[in-house]
Amino acid sequence: MSESNRENLKAQPPKQKPKSRFAGIPPSLARVLTAVALLPILIASIVIAKLALLFVLIAAAAMVIALYEFWLLARRQQVKADLATMFLGGVALLTIFYFADPRTGLDVEMMQAIILVFTMGALASAMLRGAPFDKMIMSVGATVLGVLYVVLLGGHLVAVRVGFAAPLSRHLTSWRLESARARRGKARSPA
Repeated sequence: MSESNRENLKAQPPKQKPKSRFAGIPPSLARVLTAVALLPILIASIVIAKLALLFVLIAAAAMVIALYEFWLLARRQQVKADLATMFLGGVALLTIFYFADPRTGLDVEMMQAIILVFTMGALASAMLRGAPFDKMIMSVGATVLGVLYVVLLGGHLVAVRVGFAAPLSRHLTSWRLESARARRGKARSPA
């Protein structure tokens, strides 16, 4: 590249990105429109038993976004949490919650093993990066806390929805049966 071309590139002002069609919508209205569009899908994935996998996908997407946001918050405080380790630990824990059996409950021993291996991996990763001890402890703490806070809590939603899908759907839709009986005059008598 010639010297004059480089100077021409440097002299040009940066181009502004074109505005989106949705840039003029106020944030409060955008939230309402998002809720109107997404809440029926979320409610249907909770109530209809065949849509349990859709609920798991929505919950997993929310957890990925939450882990990324937790990583950004830690980074603003000058703490270098390991994003890849966070996602790996989150996927491992979410797998345990997804395959939970309502008869036996959660596999607590496997969850403990995953958390131990995850913590050791986060420590080894931070140590191999060569960070000073005080920064390494803060980095590992933010990494582990992010996964425990986001995936451990969010994973219970997945376990309840998937592991108890049929009883949950029957309970949530029982109001339709009760209202139909009441219309026919066959309402249950109070016990």
